[in-house]
Amino acid sequence: MGKGFALNKPPSDSAFLCWIVTPEIENFSTIRAVLADEMGATIELFHSCDAVLRAYDPKHPPAAIVSYMRQDSGADAAMIKHIKSGPNPPAMISFYNPDTSNGITQFLAGADDIVAWPGPLEEAAARLCVRLGADPQKVRSLAALTSSSPSVLTELELTPNEKLILQVLFDRRDEIVTRDELSHAVDRRPWEYGDRKFDVHVASIRKKLEKAYGEEISVSTIRLAGYRLSVQQMAG
Repeated sequence: MGKGFALNKPPSDSAFLCWIVTPEIENFSTIRAVLADEMGATIELFHSCDAVLRAYDPKHPPAAIVSYMRQDSGADAAMIKHIKSGPNPPAMISFYNPDTSNGITQFLAGADDIVAWPGPLEEAAARLCVRLGADPQKVRSLAALTSSSPSVLTELELTPNEKLILQVLFDRRDEIVTRDELSHAVDRRPWEYGDRKFDVHVASIRKKLEKAYGEEISVSTIRLAGYRLSVQQMAG
């Protein structure tokens, strides 16, 4: 009970297991790709800290636990403290909302590293690799994989919701992202038909992208489907 599910085939070293705990997995597609594709980890996903604590066995711990509990930092801190106080703890890496002081709470609870999110994906991916002992050459090669939005998220004057929306669109670039998927990522609830909230946010994001990047980065509205972000040439 409480076990996650494997998102990729187990590597030859089956001990290299990483858990991701978040109800907002849409935010973690690139980080998941770094862990699985670049580092060969087997990924298990958990939607709550309670599920992690039920499944956790100190005799067979994962290599790392990566968490992002934007709406429940107290549960995140309690989970970190409990696991780090026991024997043979894994690396604990906590993502936090940069508009809050939650990162300090997670660090004091015993997190090995804290990462602001949304934020530069290269930084997040590199710190994951370093904490897990990856080859430095591999860390430097992450730019191509994680060139999805670091400068865009930090350079544009985006509201918190716009940052979350743009992050999801970048993680799923060249794919159609539905309003329902955005609603789950931003508001943690299904989208209600007729709600034009995301139309307004996307229109604002589109204007800011056009002003800063011209035609290099664009967001299209796909009628009756959702939105699609395209990158013609990544700005430095």
